[in-house]
Amino acid sequence: MEPFDLKELRIPIAQIPPAGVEIRIQTMFPGAESNRTLCFTGPVDVRCRITVLGQEYWVELTAEADGAFECDRCCAPFTRRIRGQVKTLYTREKSKSGLPDRSDIRFMAAGTNELDLSADLTDALVLALPSKRLCREDCAGLCPGCGANLNETSCGCGTRKPDPRWEALEKLKRP
Repeated sequence: MEPFDLKELRIPIAQIPPAGVEIRIQTMFPGAESNRTLCFTGPVDVRCRITVLGQEYWVELTAEADGAFECDRCCAPFTRRIRGQVKTLYTREKSKSGLPDRSDIRFMAAGTNELDLSADLTDALVLALPSKRLCREDCAGLCPGCGANLNETSCGCGTRKPDPRWEALEKLKRP
């Protein structure tokens, strides 16, 4: 069997043996040079297992990459290893499959001769991104008064005077 040309994460169906195949590669994140929101630094490690199920293909893809982020509390830059996994069923025409619309099922048009795994790679990494990006779990953030990074220094602005609009609630809290 010829080696796969995985420059664009496209797997020719004719080259997938009936017993399936496991693929390990390093690639760049698709569109990394034009995407400022997703900053994956360096190559992405991809491990993919393709299982043949008659005319369908079960794909289990795991991707790992180093991401460059900015902390949501203190705005400091940091890097973190991101690891994500997706499982996808590639099947022929929707009308013949009887399967519902689901994000883990990709329908291939008649005559499709390759599996394009770039969307699976994107899904694996994007879904693994933390919703709250913190440089560390106990990040103290920035002082709301002077803007000092409370991880690096103690705040020099002293005790803040509470907003007078909250006085009524303070009285309810204290007996």
